[in-house]
Amino acid sequence: MKFYITYGTYGYLNQIQLNNENHDLFIFSGNDQSVMIEETDDETIFQQPKKFRVLTRFGSISSDDFHALISIPT
Repeated sequence: MKFYITYGTYGYLNQIQLNNENHDLFIFSGNDQSVMIEETDDETIFQQPKKFRVLTRFGSISSDDFHALISIPT
């Protein structure tokens, strides 16, 4: 399983989400920055993602919850 992250404005990322409804995409927004996350076994739809390999996970991703991500450099 791989985990991909990309950044942009909420409007731009929301358009990506609307155009790719068959993918599990989640947007999380702060004051002036938004993050979109995709977790998949396939290739990502993002053009310039940050790429991570999922070692373990607990629960599932939803837009309504708080999430903590731990990245271990290799």
